[in-house]
Amino acid sequence: MNALTEIESTELTRCEEVIRRNIKAFHEMGTALMKIRDERLYRAEFRTFIASASVVANLDSMVSKPETERQARPLTKGV
Repeated sequence: MNALTEIESTELTRCEEVIRRNIKAFHEMGTALMKIRDERLYRAEFRTFIASASVVANLDSMVSKPETERQARPLTKGV
C-alpha cells in the first residue's frame, strides 16, 4: 500500500467529514433521482433522463458550469 502524505491524510479526513455530514442528503437525492428516472417524471421537458447530465459532462473544460438542472436545460436542446 502507498502511504498518504500528511497533507493527503488531512484532505482525506476533511473529505470524509463532508461525506458524514451529507450522507442523508445524498441518500435522499439518490432516491429522488431514481424515482424521477423510474417513473419518467422528466418527460415533460426532456426526451431522456440523462440529457442534462450529458450536457454538463460535455462542458467539463469550462471554468463556470451550470450548477442546476434549470441552468443546464436550455443546453439540452438537440441532445
